[in-house]
Amino acid sequence: MDDARAVDGSSPVEGPFDRPDWDTAARVVRLLEVVQQFAVLEFDEEAPVGDTGDDLDALSAGINMLGEELEGWNQTFHERVAQQTAELNASVEQLQRFNEQIRKLTEMSNRLQIASDTDEALDTLGRFAPEIFVGASGAIYTTTPARQQVEVAATWGPQGGQLPTTISWDDCSALRYGQMREGHGHDSARCEHRAPHAPGHTQCVPLVVRGETIGLLSLHEDTGTSDPGEPRPVASHGANERLALAASEQFGLAVTNLELRNELHAQSIRDALTGLYNRRYLDEVLARELARADRTGASVSVLMLDIDHFKSFNDTYGHAAGDHVLAEIAAVLQDSTRTEDVACRYGGEEFTVIMAGLGQSQAVERAEQLRERIARHDFSWNEQPLGHLTTSIGVATSPEHARTTDQLLSAADAALYRAKADGRDRVQPAT
Repeated sequence: MDDARAVDGSSPVEGPFDRPDWDTAARVVRLLEVVQQFAVLEFDEEAPVGDTGDDLDALSAGINMLGEELEGWNQTFHERVAQQTAELNASVEQLQRFNEQIRKLTEMSNRLQIASDTDEALDTLGRFAPEIFVGASGAIYTTTPARQQVEVAATWGPQGGQLPTTISWDDCSALRYGQMREGHGHDSARCEHRAPHAPGHTQCVPLVVRGETIGLLSLHEDTGTSDPGEPRPVASHGANERLALAASEQFGLAVTNLELRNELHAQSIRDALTGLYNRRYLDEVLARELARADRTGASVSVLMLDIDHFKSFNDTYGHAAGDHVLAEIAAVLQDSTRTEDVACRYGGEEFTVIMAGLGQSQAVERAEQLRERIARHDFSWNEQPLGHLTTSIGVATSPEHARTTDQLLSAADAALYRAKADGRDRVQPAT
């Protein structure tokens, strides 16, 4: 069909869908597509910019500039998110590690509470230290009897073998001042026993029990630099210092409780005046020894000893002098018996000695030696000589005379009664 023409025969009138309009619409659509891609943070394509310099080209150029800024902001945002995620993961990992260290510290504390002596407590601290102080080398030292130095008891970590085996009291400010000392490289706060320019961070924590230093906990973290201003590893963040203080406090508390427990136990089984075992401990040990002898066929002998005329002595010199004599006789008993013998204060002026493994004749011979030694002993009180005292001793043996605790003690007591009845100052075997 022919193109439509004007009535006057001029050029045809442009319709609403001629080509220039189509080009403009296409450019607008393309701009919208690019804007939509930028909106979803996709920056692979740009808005087309022509050479006409019209408003659409200017708009396209502006949209592209905005896209570049959005892309830069998006990249920066992702980098920050990645960095913060890494820091968060590191913090979570550090927290998990710290929780594990706390768990080990708690387990060590529980083990310390059931330690039987100080040596076992030190051994427990040495076994748990590598798991508590992660990333650090260290050593545990114990104080020598002269208190002039400490000696290494346990080491761990790659630097543990390089730590000194002994440390003089004067070379460790932690020992001198009784509190933790820490330093880095050639820091003036470092203890003198550390090499002056050795890299790393050190802590020295004294192990104090009831005000007395009995050892030292020494830690070393290798930071690879001796510069005190250099930052320390992120994994540390002072955790080892807090753990070291907590471990030393737990150790001190455990040993203090251990000593108190031992004191209470000693008080429960020891006679306060003489230091010998008491009647309660006598019954316990004698029952155990008789049960063992019953299994092995061995003998157990009991000496029952009484000071002759002790009431008259007290009436003459007073009870204070009498108590002093009881303590001296107790010392003679301890010096005159074997390590495996058990000397007890039975009550009043009576003493008992359990001699496991000795038959009747051997026990009688030992009792005679004991009687003679006491008779030769020079007693005195407040620089006043008290002369000599004699003793009567009854001896009974299991299984010859009895098989139970009460029967054996009764047999020894009966023999003692006969020794007194026959004139005192003698040893009487049971019959």
